[in-house]
Amino acid sequence: MRSFFIRLVSGIEAGLGGIFTGGVRSVLTVLGVLIGVASVLSLLAIGLGTRQAIADQYSSLGTNVITVQSHSNAVQLTTSTASTVQQLATGITAVMPVVGVNAPVSWRYGEASGLGVLGVTPALLQIRQGRLLAGSFISDLEETNDLYVAVLGYNAYQNLFGVVDPIGQDVYIGNASFRVIGVLAPLASSGLGPGVTALGAPSTSSSSSSSSSSSPSGTGASGTSSNTASNTVATGEGIDSDILIPASTAQLLVTTNQVSSIWIKAASRAMVTPVVEQVQRILATLFHLQSDGQVAGSSPAGLKPFVGLPLRPGGTSSSPTLVSGGTTGNQAVSVTSLNALVTQADAANRILTLMLTAIAAVALLVGGLGVMNIMLVAVRERTVEIGLRKALGALEEELLFQFVVEALLLSVIGGFLGWIVGYLGIGLVHRYGVAAVAIPGALWVALAASAAVGVVFGAYPAYLASQLEPVEALQRQ
Repeated sequence: MRSFFIRLVSGIEAGLGGIFTGGVRSVLTVLGVLIGVASVLSLLAIGLGTRQAIADQYSSLGTNVITVQSHSNAVQLTTSTASTVQQLATGITAVMPVVGVNAPVSWRYGEASGLGVLGVTPALLQIRQGRLLAGSFISDLEETNDLYVAVLGYNAYQNLFGVVDPIGQDVYIGNASFRVIGVLAPLASSGLGPGVTALGAPSTSSSSSSSSSSSPSGTGASGTSSNTASNTVATGEGIDSDILIPASTAQLLVTTNQVSSIWIKAASRAMVTPVVEQVQRILATLFHLQSDGQVAGSSPAGLKPFVGLPLRPGGTSSSPTLVSGGTTGNQAVSVTSLNALVTQADAANRILTLMLTAIAAVALLVGGLGVMNIMLVAVRERTVEIGLRKALGALEEELLFQFVVEALLLSVIGGFLGWIVGYLGIGLVHRYGVAAVAIPGALWVALAASAAVGVVFGAYPAYLASQLEPVEALQRQ
């Protein structure tokens, strides 16, 4: 045992001596491993950060949420459909019909772009786990009586009003006037987060209506509003940039009792799949859906009269349109779990991360080839030293150990420096808005990867050194 430790210490000492005498050669070897390790760690961190960002984004949309959307004119979802699902399905805590409205939004004489209009019920706060920043939310009374009240998403409030308190102000959706009764806290995060200010406080992200209102009514804002509402009715994403009004009032705007989608809240994560299956069976019975998703029969949609709107003074009545889903394969209606979307997005991101890591591993492979090349050069330059050591009685395993240790130390030093550079790189890309999270045990991963590179690519040069004959080595001098 004592002789083993003596050989170990002498091998490490000889390896360190070879590193320090290598000069620029050793520096280049370390640099190659450094670049490879830093690349792998950085891309793994970006992949992990992206996965967490996707999970957080969908979690902010509400946990255990199921959405129902129609993709065929023969299947028209209505509030009655939502009521039927709520009565027949078990394991649910809330059901809400959602009406997406495609209409321009303005305050006073300025029109704002990028805002959607969504008809919802009081169940939204339960489904989306949201909370109010100011004022109150839509009540059952306001929903039942088709009142013209509105709750602003946080971005919508900043876009329209800037530093002005919006509570009690009137906004126009098309030409219909709505009284603002509340403002939602940002639903994209659990708290207020950076840049979120109290009502009436200055904010760098806000803009007054006058600064964003140069376009006349009916121009580009309507198209942007349609895109925003389409994203929101599908999964709830982008609700911070929406204006929320009672669903019954939204149906008056679009002159139909049809709804864009239905949101359902399952009682628990374990109940999501059973609820999806129940809803699919209920819809198949209601709309006579066949097993291939085609419609065997259709359900007529009723209409509600477009009357009683509080219009802008001097304005004319225009008819906003309903935002609905497009065609999705052969399915007339889709029942989608946001949990399933998280799983699918995570799986796709995991594959992408593996591909990026494999590409980065090429840099580590190149670093390993650099280690082998430098060690082969070192063996050739130190043949006299090898011959003298063998002539003095050095064993083959001692020479093998010496050069393997030298390659190992070069690689581990490069791995440690690569971990530092990778850590700094993660902080840099995160600072500029790219999601990146350091992987657990990144230091040990870096050291293990670099050590493996040193042993694998240093073994062959070490073997050549151990096999040199003393006479041949001395003759090369």
